[in-house]
Amino acid sequence: MFTKKCFHVFFILFFVSTFFSCSNETVKPQLKDIEELVFASGSIDWKDAYNITAQTEGVLISSSIEEGVFVQAGQLLATIENHTNEVNSTVARDQLQIANENVSVNSPALLQIKENIRSAENKYRQDSLQARRYEILYNQQSTSKVAMENAQLAEKNSYANWMSLKNQYNAILLQAKQQQILSKGQLQNSLVATDFNKIQSYQAGTIIKKFKNKGDYVRRGEVVAIIANKESIEAVVNVDENSIAKVTVGQKAYVQLNTNKGEIINGVISEVLPSFDLLTQSYICKIKLNDNLPQSFYGTQLEANISVGAKKSAMIIPKSYVAYGNKVNVKGKSNPVAIKTGIISSDFVEVIEGLSADDIILPVKL
Repeated sequence: MFTKKCFHVFFILFFVSTFFSCSNETVKPQLKDIEELVFASGSIDWKDAYNITAQTEGVLISSSIEEGVFVQAGQLLATIENHTNEVNSTVARDQLQIANENVSVNSPALLQIKENIRSAENKYRQDSLQARRYEILYNQQSTSKVAMENAQLAEKNSYANWMSLKNQYNAILLQAKQQQILSKGQLQNSLVATDFNKIQSYQAGTIIKKFKNKGDYVRRGEVVAIIANKESIEAVVNVDENSIAKVTVGQKAYVQLNTNKGEIINGVISEVLPSFDLLTQSYICKIKLNDNLPQSFYGTQLEANISVGAKKSAMIIPKSYVAYGNKVNVKGKSNPVAIKTGIISSDFVEVIEGLSADDIILPVKL
């Protein structure tokens, strides 16, 4: 049943009997159970598989990645040596420490401006008292108006200087806080980058493919290993474009692994991908396997036959007796009889209309 390596459609006839096509033998339509199968080839695929990729570049200085080993979510698998990330983290930590000092009460810049503010405030209060005195003296006609206005101007200027220093303090504090926020962000980013030196599993699964070993140089984005769910396995097969229209979800499939020739594994079509695969020049279908698999490996090659139609007690005749235009020579009739066909295989044709079980069919005249 699995002898052909190319895409084709063939049939299994249950309780098969042999037709005799020699001219001295009587050939009549017979009733047999038949099943139409679409052949497909493919491989075993472990569902929920994902790539473990390097998030930075460097040399693998440690690795516990081994094929077939089960790993937990978040487990450390390998370590990449990248001194740049470590240096950046150290610099960012030092910058944050300085930024924290600049917003503290002991910040030299803030202490200096605070002292200037106190001096400016004292000068304003002194100039304010002086201005009040000159206003009293002017009202008593004991001083000139120019002297009073000079005192008022000095008061106004010292007040403006006091307010300017307070605003300057707030601006310096705000700038220091902004720098503190930036430094925190830079430290967090550098710590994340440092964590990229550690290669971890994202979810529990089995390592099914290993690409890098300890001492290998890896680039950012390069796949180091593949992890998948060992308990969830499916067959991914390629179906010829001439047969894909017959394949639908829910149809039975008979699968045979190349590593276990002769052992049939039952399955069901679970998905028919709509896009045409240019690489294989076919359509991709997925088969959910109902039977337990023998020991299998990721990517194991396989052959599958998809049941796209079945009939019980179908009327069949040898295909070699059907001429062009689905016409058959019947004994006792001068003209060929046109028949309506159903399932057609390389050897047999199902007859839906045009013949009876008692008709004797004759070979095609050459």
